[in-house]
Formats: sequence, C-alpha cells, structure tokens
Amino acid sequence: MSATSLTPADQRIIEDWRAALGRDPSVLPAGIEPVQTRLIRAVGRGRLPDAGDVFVKCMGFPRRRDRLRYWLRPLPAAHEASLLTAVAAAGVPCPAVAAIAGARDGLGRPRMSMLVTHAVPIDPVGVPRLQACAEVARRLADAGVFHGDLHGGNFLVRPDGALAILDLQSMRRPLLGVGKGLRRRMAARLLAHDWSEPERPRAVVDAGLIDASSLTTALAAARRWRVRAVRRRIRRCLTESSEFVVRRRGWGWFAQRRRLTPGGAWVETGRQTRRLWLGQRVAEVLMRETPRLEAAFWKSWWLPGLQSVYIADPSGVTLFQEHAQRWLDALQRFERDGLGAIRALPTDMTAPWSWSVRREV
Repeated sequence: MSATSLTPADQRIIEDWRAALGRDPSVLPAGIEPVQTRLIRAVGRGRLPDAGDVFVKCMGFPRRRDRLRYWLRPLPAAHEASLLTAVAAAGVPCPAVAAIAGARDGLGRPRMSMLVTHAVPIDPVGVPRLQACAEVARRLADAGVFHGDLHGGNFLVRPDGALAILDLQSMRRPLLGVGKGLRRRMAARLLAHDWSEPERPRAVVDAGLIDASSLTTALAAARRWRVRAVRRRIRRCLTESSEFVVRRRGWGWFAQRRRLTPGGAWVETGRQTRRLWLGQRVAEVLMRETPRLEAAFWKSWWLPGLQSVYIADPSGVTLFQEHAQRWLDALQRFERDGLGAIRALPTDMTAPWSWSVRREV
C-alpha cells in the first residue's frame, strides 16, 4: 500500500479498509458510506481522524474480461493515481491521492484495486456549465491528457468558483499528444451530456477546445454517441451488468434483475419472450414506465418447450395480459423509427439548446 502525508492513526484505518476489501472487494468496509455501487466497482465516503473526509473507490474483477484486461496492466487505482498527479501538475484542481492498494492472485490476475482520495470542498449550489467544463478540457488537452468519456458529471464547483475534475480512470496520455481529432472527441462527449441548463453548442469553441470548423462534426459525433448510448442502455437487459444477471446456455437464456421482488408470478409466454423482455426495457428507458418484468427465460430457437417471464405482482397473469401488447408495440416502434427525436442537429450554434425534454442517457 502507498500513502501520502498520513498520520499513523489514518494509515491504520486505511490498512483496515485494505484488509477488508482484500477479503471481499464487493462489500465496502464498515464506516464507509456508499455513494455509488456498480457491478465492478463501488465508491464510498469515509472519514479519517486527522485527514478528514476521504472517498474510497474499490474495483473488484467479477467478470473475466476485466480480469484479462488488467492482468498485464497496472491496476486501476495506480493508473488513476498517476493521472491525478499529471492533472494537478497541469494546474487543474482534482482530488489529492491519500493511498492506493491492490491485490492479485498467484497467477498475477487482479483481485482488488483501492484508491483513497481526499474530498474536494464544493459549492452545494454550484452548477457546472458547458463552457467552463470545456475550458478545463482544453487545459487537459494542452497538457497532453485525453479523456474519452468526459461529461458534466465529472466536474464539481468549488467554493471559489473553480471547477474540479473527478473520475480520471478513462484518461490516458497519447504518445503523439492530443491532436485535433482527439479534441473533437472530447468536445463531442461534452456536447452529448444532458446539461442542467440549456447550453450553446458554440461554447466549446469559445472555450478554445476546438475551432469553429470542427463544431458541426463534433455535434454529429455527439448525436451518434447519444443514439448508441440509448441503444446500449436498452440492450443492457441482455448482458451481465449492475442491473441485470444474465446466464446463457446452449438450450436458452435466463435474465433477471439483480433485485428480484418476492411474491410475484411466472407467466408462460411462448416464442415472444425475448421480444417482450426487450419491449418492456424500451418502455422503461424511453417512456419512463415502471418495469413489471423482473426475469425471463427463453429457449434457443431450435428447442421447443416452456418459456416464461416473472412479474413482480401477485396478479401476474392479469397484469401481463394488460401490458404485453404495449411492450411488443414499443419494441416494434423502436425498431422501425429508431431514435429520430435525438438525431436532429441544432441549426443555430449561438442559441441555447437542449438535446431532449427529458433525460435519455
């Protein structure tokens, strides 16, 4: 474990956290308040006697692809800590590293990665704006740092009005620097964000992140990103994720939400099961409907037999009969019309605009 400027009392507490996460990376240690929990990582807030408030980011590696990805790479905590140092050296406010730790198995495969950072003071009513965020992105690009997933949620407003940047795990330092194409990608990702206030597309140009000739291209890339993001979110019900457990075997698929409500009912659905499962997800994501189906099982196309869905309601059969056709219609409309509502580009680059009336990604 590596720590910076910590008293012995603080180091003992961090060592206890490291030991607990080494035993089970999926459970935050006692005394740490969960802030964000995902399948592969958890973030929590803790307090050290002398250093004060800190944030603990722990990454486990439950998926094989993550274990393979970091088998020969530095662990995420070490990677992010080095980037935090580079960003701070560029004059961009960011959390200071308190400690990093990690664990691998006997074959060198990653088991746990822990990063502890000091909490950044924030203005509780401050709202990050697009141009200010783009100015920070320009400073990062000028320093040779590229962030491919930079969005408004990466920024906090400090009491002095300056922006601090968080979550640098997706950053990297390209060998050839951050050229025009990479700057355009950073601008596109910022433009794709759902900002709390209407913003001007030209703000990324005024901030110096890209030139005016690149703005239309960046907006088109932002539009494509939003379309892909919504599609990925819909199809998340078919993959292992923080929301869903999916098991695929030669004879069929089983998918369920991670938090299954007891007391529901299984309803036989036949060959439409997969489309019903996807259609309900379309209604949930695009129409903000409360999800009713919490699990589904469908056979491979060449196998006959029972296929069914689990409805989190004792009156499952009645509820299914009321909603099934609407879910199938929702999927059909999505397949036919796509996401036309978010494909349109703004025409006035100097006027405030919003991608959508309601949040989509």
